Amino acid sequence: MKNPILMQLKAYQERFLKIYAGYYPVTATSLGVYEYNSNFRDFSGGALKNYLAELKGLEKELNDFKNDKELSLDESMDAELLARKIKLERKELLEFVYFERDPSLYVSEALYGLWYLWMRPLDEGDRIQSLTDRIGKIPALFAQAKEFLKEPAKVWVDLALDEISGLENFLAETLKNLSRVSPAKAKLQELGEEAAKEIKSFKKFLTLKFAKAKGDYAIGKKSFEELLKLYHGYSESIADIEKMGQKALKETQKEITELSKKVSGNVAWKSFVGKLKKKHPAYVDLLRTYEAEVEKLKGFLVQNKIVTIPKYESLRVMDTPLFSRATVPIAAYIDPPLFSKDRTGTFFVTPPKSAKDSEALQEHCYASLLITALHEAYPGHHLQFVYQANLKSPIRKLFNCSSYYEGWALYCEEMLGEQGYYNDEVKIFQLKDKIWRACRILVDIGLHTKKMSIDEAARFIAKETQMSLESAKADVRWYTQRPTVPQSYLSGMLKIKSLREKAQKKWEKKYSLKKFHDWFLKFGAIPLGMIEEALMQGGGETEE
Repeated sequence: MKNPILMQLKAYQERFLKIYAGYYPVTATSLGVYEYNSNFRDFSGGALKNYLAELKGLEKELNDFKNDKELSLDESMDAELLARKIKLERKELLEFVYFERDPSLYVSEALYGLWYLWMRPLDEGDRIQSLTDRIGKIPALFAQAKEFLKEPAKVWVDLALDEISGLENFLAETLKNLSRVSPAKAKLQELGEEAAKEIKSFKKFLTLKFAKAKGDYAIGKKSFEELLKLYHGYSESIADIEKMGQKALKETQKEITELSKKVSGNVAWKSFVGKLKKKHPAYVDLLRTYEAEVEKLKGFLVQNKIVTIPKYESLRVMDTPLFSRATVPIAAYIDPPLFSKDRTGTFFVTPPKSAKDSEALQEHCYASLLITALHEAYPGHHLQFVYQANLKSPIRKLFNCSSYYEGWALYCEEMLGEQGYYNDEVKIFQLKDKIWRACRILVDIGLHTKKMSIDEAARFIAKETQMSLESAKADVRWYTQRPTVPQSYLSGMLKIKSLREKAQKKWEKKYSLKKFHDWFLKFGAIPLGMIEEALMQGGGETEE
């Protein structure tokens, strides 16, 4: 006989998924929920009101349900996750109101609305129809943008203007490819021309109306701390997290200085990094080198019993699409559709513009390439998201906590060094990137509590990490859009290390590194504080 409590909890989750996917159709496509593939998000007040009303009704029922003493630990966690997700939705839509403040939100909706239709494993006929439908709805999407945008932050206007170029190029590329297979070429051309016209109109609108935009991007101390608690499950205050970043920065600077002197014969680490960057693959061998490193990593994990690699997963390594190269200077990862049977992740590598672009090629030097591959592929993002996709609980697939998934990928960088996977030269690059993540803690807090301007933040990162000022400015721009996410790389990594120590102490002789990793990955990307509570309450073993 089926457990009625578990059935009720599953029903709540499925209702939420349907409500959520209906309101965020592009996100639904990325997740592998394909019934909304023809739509963009409706940003109107009526749609928002209906969405929030549906969430409120579900939340009321869920609050009554959560008091049931028969819930298991795992069921209680799912109920808590669902409640948190609803609260975060309300905070985002009613307090942060990005649809009134960030024009790049609309550009991304159009861009990724088309892109995910190419990326996901769809029937060819469905793909053609969905792409045609969404192209036809681009004018209405940007009409809403013009109606609802009020006083955006200047940095977000600039970001949107940059991203519009990518959208224009990708739309042209989509129309070119689609016209080869579409049975309605004339209609497609008409829709494409209307879409392109409206995109240009929106670009002009932004340039004229918001040339001197003075909106604020900072969410403030109170909201920042609320996100630390609600989204990340942290008990620490902003001051505690800031001290964590300052301590990590100081310690890592000392460690990299000492290691560089040891390895290089007393050469300063920034100079030594420049020397190591000159050791890189040839332009024509770049993708093959990444592919070979990914396979080597996978073999090392299995041979050394570091983590279980699930069946049926796969990873494709490919060049970054042209439209994304401005915002993905080196590499990126796209997870498999979490609600689909497909377990194929995508590891993007951004090639230099030409074989003569030696500066860009140096960013793919062997030492850096290795760290990037393990961060994005195995045992980093790809492996973690395959575990998440294999979970049965819908909310575990939906709740993507950055301190978990970014913390895990950064943890993997250091952990594989501990396991002897790389040498001291690579260690220097790992420490250099750790300094960067420590800077992110300080900049994330500084930007959103108004202790630091965008220019000050960029100069700080460029100085401490040997990053170009231009790259640092590009990096900082997305920090303004994702409060508490930049800090979560290093804070999450440190918390995972602490959690590992606590598990080792609690499990005693039953502990192994592989057991900890398999146990941790079976939670899904949920707040780390909840996982620590589960460990203290008896292990919190989750269902595969």
